[in-house]
Amino acid sequence: MTSWYDESKEQIKENEVQVLRVDLNGLDPIGSALNTILSPDERERADGFRFAIHKQRFILTRGMLRIVLGACLKRRPGDLIFSYGEYGKPRLLRTAETPHLAFNVSHSEDLAVFALTAGTEVGVDVELLRPREDLDGLARTAFSYAEFDNYRQLTPAERPRAFYRCWTRKEAFIKAIGHGFAYPLDQFDVSMGECAALLRLNGEPNAGARWSLQNLKTPEPFVGALAIAGINFHLSEFDLLPEMCTALVEQTIAGGQPEAPVLSRTESRQDCSK
Repeated sequence: MTSWYDESKEQIKENEVQVLRVDLNGLDPIGSALNTILSPDERERADGFRFAIHKQRFILTRGMLRIVLGACLKRRPGDLIFSYGEYGKPRLLRTAETPHLAFNVSHSEDLAVFALTAGTEVGVDVELLRPREDLDGLARTAFSYAEFDNYRQLTPAERPRAFYRCWTRKEAFIKAIGHGFAYPLDQFDVSMGECAALLRLNGEPNAGARWSLQNLKTPEPFVGALAIAGINFHLSEFDLLPEMCTALVEQTIAGGQPEAPVLSRTESRQDCSK
């Protein structure tokens, strides 16, 4: 059992990636409190959702992101300021009081995932594995030629999981480079088997030596992937349960500094050498 960050330092170690899984189920009672620490533009964005469930999930996810970052940086969550890249990727605005801490966020249904690093570019994606009649059509549109060719060789029973593996790995990568869906999805290949890997990146013959793709441990029926610049890093994954989230929020609302709780950690670097 361990905290998700080094108690002796204010930021995550340079070669470390920490992933926190947050179960949004049961967090509705603290939704109003989380809403109070959001910035005006975040609250405006929340109000733009058509359905109440999507608005609530955004508030819970964005509010818990502020709580997590505040605990890591020993800052009040509501004081954190985000800036946005050309394609919308959020970053913490650097100040003398804010060390370089990079992050990325994804959520699907009631599962939110936060990836934290000491400044290394990182992207994360999680998706609910659900049956869809249009998977083949989506694969034809979103996958590269080589990826779609591999996909077509699979049996109908194998295709759904392979699709979501490929999709989450591709989205994690384009989020890591900060381009999102502005980046052409046919310009790079990823694996869709059990082992995650970047196989090809146009214009970069050695991209596999510069970028790492990693499966995330997610509860069924979710699939998740992480992309990070570099190949030498230590990955730890944590579960932040609803009661822990509630305790953190209560500390913040009471005026105290949120403290990172003790969590269950899983070290999960995949071994693709076999």
